[in-house]
Amino acid sequence: GDGAVTSDFAGIARQSIEQQENAGIHLYLTGCAGDITAGKYNDGSPESRAALTERLYTAMVDSEMDPQREPLEYCRWQTRQIELSENFSRTGEHLELALNDSSLSPGVRIGAGLELAFKERLKTHPQILLSCLSLGRHVRLISLPGEPFINYQLELQMQFPDLFLMAAGYTDGGPGYIPLYTSFEEGGYEPTGAFAAPETEKILKNALTEMLSR
Repeated sequence: GDGAVTSDFAGIARQSIEQQENAGIHLYLTGCAGDITAGKYNDGSPESRAALTERLYTAMVDSEMDPQREPLEYCRWQTRQIELSENFSRTGEHLELALNDSSLSPGVRIGAGLELAFKERLKTHPQILLSCLSLGRHVRLISLPGEPFINYQLELQMQFPDLFLMAAGYTDGGPGYIPLYTSFEEGGYEPTGAFAAPETEKILKNALTEMLSR
């Protein structure tokens, strides 16, 4: 909140590794983290941020202790277009009123603006792009839009146990949170920031399964 632009604790941990001799380049991706948070380890103080950075750094170092190498026999990129329906919880008129209401908090007004922008986008560009990068026989990197819940990543990893599966969320910020279908009945913060309909779970999982099955 001090106005500085920073890669935060994940970027600091990555930079710490790259400063080591022969470390090479490290790429950090946030996976499906829509319903998980670092907040339990970070209260915003410089001390807790440093402690969380150290925890992540240690985990990254440990994960590289016993690398397994395999030949890169081929590299293949797949994409899929999916169409999402908007979540009809609020009308465009209601959102415009909230956006222009100076008595509301900035966070509420920004949220209304984001949701309104997604509604307008779907009128002319209803499709969302998914992708899957295959690196040889066993390594896959999939990209998902919005802030997807961790279930998407864990379910695919169980569905394809022979693959080393990496997930990159947040590749298209338009839909906001991507909860599960049941999340809308359970309520809570994330479903209120989900701009796509509850049926998105089935559409997204089917498309990802199809790409990983090829």
